[in-house]
Amino acid sequence: SDERVVKAYYDVKQYDKVLDIWKVRAERTPQDPQAHVSLAAAYLLNNNRAESIAELKRASEINPAFKVQADAYIKEIRAGRNP
Repeated sequence: SDERVVKAYYDVKQYDKVLDIWKVRAERTPQDPQAHVSLAAAYLLNNNRAESIAELKRASEINPAFKVQADAYIKEIRAGRNP
């Protein structure tokens, strides 16, 4: 779960490995909104827009101050763009 490992997988485009790491982190720290935002990004890298949106919604439920930013990201994802 070292950040260097995540970056290494990202750099070699092994996004499925990045997703696996963030799934575990979000499970271990379910009240950490950043874990859910990072998991949302990993889902997006793996072309799973629906799960990405779901994780952004979870992050905004945990941290209501993030809702405006989450909604902006969700709007971009629904428009087919990667925020």
